[in-house]
This record gives sequence, C-alpha cells and structure tokens, in this order.
Amino acid sequence: MTRPRRKTGSALLGDDALRNVKAALDSVINNADPSTLKSIGITQSSDGTLSVDTKALERAMEEHPDVVKKVLLGDDGKSGLAAATGGFVDNALADSGAIAKSEHEVQETLNGISSRYDTETRRASALMETYRAQYAQLDMFLNQSNSANAAFSAQMRLLRR
Repeated sequence: MTRPRRKTGSALLGDDALRNVKAALDSVINNADPSTLKSIGITQSSDGTLSVDTKALERAMEEHPDVVKKVLLGDDGKSGLAAATGGFVDNALADSGAIAKSEHEVQETLNGISSRYDTETRRASALMETYRAQYAQLDMFLNQSNSANAAFSAQMRLLRR
C-alpha cells in the first residue's frame, strides 16, 4: 500500500480491498508469537514490513529445527505462519477473492467513465454541428444584408445627384 523506501503512497493506497487484505495479513502475523518469530530471525517493522535475518534463521534452523518447523508449519503442519499466510494469500488472490473483486470494481468504474466520455464526445460533436449550421445561416444572412446594404447605398447615391 505504501512505498516504505520512498515514504509515499502507492496507486492503491486508498483501496478498501487492499486495506482489508493488509489488516488480515497483519492479524495473521501479529497472532504469531513475536518472541518466537524474533528468535528465528523474523521481525516486523512499525510500517508492517517483514524482515528476515538470514543468519539468525540459519542459526535457529541448526540449533532448534523443531522450533522453526513449529513456527512456520505449526504442530500439525497446517497451522503455522507459512500455512496461515499462504492460505490467506491464496484466498485473497483467488478468482473470487478480495483482489479480484477490487479489480472488477475498478474495471466497472473505468467502463462507466469510458461510456460517459463517449456520450459527452457525441454530445459535443452534435453541438458543434448545430453551431456550424447556425454560423452558416448567420454568414448567409450577413452576406444578404451586405448585398442589400450595397444596393441601398447605390440607390441613395443616385437620389443625391
């Protein structure tokens, strides 16, 4: 949602679906025991970015592989951090997931904007044609008026002689 390195918002910063996905993912991560995560080298910064200290993770894998396995896979191999985040990400990215729904809503909005643009373009073109026709009539009227004025002026000059 944000670009932590640049401290600026991304294109989807205000997107509800993305906010909900981030909140749910944060919940999955925050429900894991932070001290256990930290013990295997996984930390979360204040902006939500996860970092992995590879040396700490390697050390934990060598010294306490059962702890690493439990944190990442859980007791049953399905309830750990990896499974929870993987399942969550799969659901979020599924065809009927939050991201797909958000994409559909954005596409619908774009289609509506495109339709309104086409309608306004047609309306502007029709109005332009009306103005051209009115201008042509006005130009013809002015030419007729100028001709009549020239004829009238010629008659007035003849009368003055």
